[in-house]
Amino acid sequence: MWIRDPSCKDTVSGAWWGSGRGSPPFILHSKIKTTRSALLLWNRVKFGREKTIENYRLEMSPVKDLNELLKREEAMWRQQAKQKWIEEGDANTRFFHLSTIIHRRYNTIFSLRDSNNFVISSWHEKGVLFDNYFKEHFSTCHPSYPHDLESLIPNLVTNEDNENLLSIPSPLEIKQVVFSMSSNKTPGSDRMSPSFFKSYWSIVGEDVTKAVIHFFEIGNMLKALNHTFIALIPEMRRPMDFSTIVNGSPFGFFRSSRVIRQGDPLSPYLILVYFDLLSRMIFRAELSNQLQGIKISRNSPTISHLMYADDLLIFSEASILNVECIQNINEKYELVRSDGE
Repeated sequence: MWIRDPSCKDTVSGAWWGSGRGSPPFILHSKIKTTRSALLLWNRVKFGREKTIENYRLEMSPVKDLNELLKREEAMWRQQAKQKWIEEGDANTRFFHLSTIIHRRYNTIFSLRDSNNFVISSWHEKGVLFDNYFKEHFSTCHPSYPHDLESLIPNLVTNEDNENLLSIPSPLEIKQVVFSMSSNKTPGSDRMSPSFFKSYWSIVGEDVTKAVIHFFEIGNMLKALNHTFIALIPEMRRPMDFSTIVNGSPFGFFRSSRVIRQGDPLSPYLILVYFDLLSRMIFRAELSNQLQGIKISRNSPTISHLMYADDLLIFSEASILNVECIQNINEKYELVRSDGE
């Protein structure tokens, strides 16, 4: 909504260039914080409370100014209602307002039952319950893998591939990533949405780029920048510091120590890695004569297993030794899967 006002850019520029000392990530965090405070003050002076727009409608005669206020009001309710299927169009102020109220009531958690079957109703007790649950859910158990599995995975990454993986992104690549984001995505704990960074990239782009490059060079992310919220049900992202949103308010603070979970963009590739390991385990057992596959004809190759998507068929001769071998492979595979997720 603020972006529509031309004077907003001057406020952002003045606040952004007037602050920041330290490492690039710290400078970025400080400037975001300072700019947000300046924008809140500018909003109170420039607009006051948007809820008084009904009074402005009665006082203002120019149709152009009235339409601009209606567009600002619609943008405000669009952000709160989060109706992504309406990007532009007629003024749906009443629709957005009612949708926001219904959405808030529908998502309210009134009570919970803990592990002892006690009913929890106070906000603080619910926050503690959620906080403890996610701490346990997102914490690793320091897994240990069978040593004989390490030799199954060969070195598949070449030196050239490794250099590409370790390369620092260029300023153009960083800008392309930022501008590929949806402008109306829910903002993080800094309350700045992608539309802010895209609209004022000429002002903020240099500091954002320096902070990203600093992360790739050093390998550490400033805790204040690497903080997000868990909305129930949570979206799974890369490991970072979390707070739990309890009925709209953040509660607690903890760090995730699990690398990849279901819902992560890397999750499909993780399945492929697991299945590749399982296939290598079966092949090794077959080569060492611990597992005997089958032949569909006298001159056909031996078949021990077939994989398709997430389905697996294992073929073997009907013997106790083959069954024990398959069971041993499954137990090791289960150990790796349960510890790795």
